Amino acid sequence: MSKRKPKVSYSLDGSGISNLMDQEIEAILRAADELIATGGRSMLSKILKGSKDIKVWEYGSSNHPYKE
Repeated sequence: MSKRKPKVSYSLDGSGISNLMDQEIEAILRAADELIATGGRSMLSKILKGSKDIKVWEYGSSNHPYKE
């Protein structure tokens, strides 16, 4: 059996974010839905964190149709 990893605490800082328009929210949700379907939740998490992981680049997230 493997040992359980301790949970890492984190905090979210949304101080620089203003209200999003409906179109922006819709684009984010569509992109996230597609990423979860093809790459899984962990891939979505890595992309949202801005990971430099090779799998993120191989997946082609930089060419995603919802990316501006």
